[in-house]
Amino acid sequence: MRLFTYSIFLFILSIDAFSQCTDFKIQSSIKEACAPQIVKYKVLNSVSGSTFTWNFGKGSKLGSDTIYILHSDEENVDASLKITLPSGQVCTVDSTNIVRINPKPIPVISYSRNLLCNGPDTVSIYDHTQNIVQRSWVLDGTNYFNGKSKIIHKFVNTGKKDISIIVKDNKGCRGVLQLDKVIEVFPKTSFDITSDKQAGCVPQTIDFDIKDNSDSTINRTYEWSFPGSDKLKSTASDPSDRTYAR
Repeated sequence: MRLFTYSIFLFILSIDAFSQCTDFKIQSSIKEACAPQIVKYKVLNSVSGSTFTWNFGKGSKLGSDTIYILHSDEENVDASLKITLPSGQVCTVDSTNIVRINPKPIPVISYSRNLLCNGPDTVSIYDHTQNIVQRSWVLDGTNYFNGKSKIIHKFVNTGKKDISIIVKDNKGCRGVLQLDKVIEVFPKTSFDITSDKQAGCVPQTIDFDIKDNSDSTINRTYEWSFPGSDKLKSTASDPSDRTYAR
């Protein structure tokens, strides 16, 4: 009879321990978020004096009944918790897909040209990022808030220009792109070619020159061509005389 009573007692203890384990639940502070995100995890109905070992798929972490985890990348988060009660009883709690971490969009843009050689002019700029519901551009100090995927911008002065864009996708995640000095606007060039002779008999030697009225800060290269002369090409700013035999 005593043996029977002891067996019933162990059975009841086993049921109580199992019942206690089923009381534990993992709760997250959010269900869905954009990377990077810090998420708070807490076990409900925790027992004072217990030890807690958490695992989020990247190794075990000792902690308390509450833990904060930084999720840097896209993932479906699975949480596992081992609880050792003061009695020595071990409970394991698993929660699959407890949190969804969405990736932040990476803006992809292009532009119609990056060199403007005739002074301030217009450029078409395109956003190719997928699933975008909102975007804001900044170009040369101008803000295109809630801008379209294609904008046409007119630069008002010369120099090297930056492009900035913030995009928000259909999950509410934001991405940022900053491109520095990707477009350059040069002053409009203005020059005249002169020669010391405009007519005469062959053979004839002629001195050519260039009168450059452009902004003096422009870095210059020269490519001269003299068809029919004794020296056909030159890259000098002041080429030597050319002789024409016929």
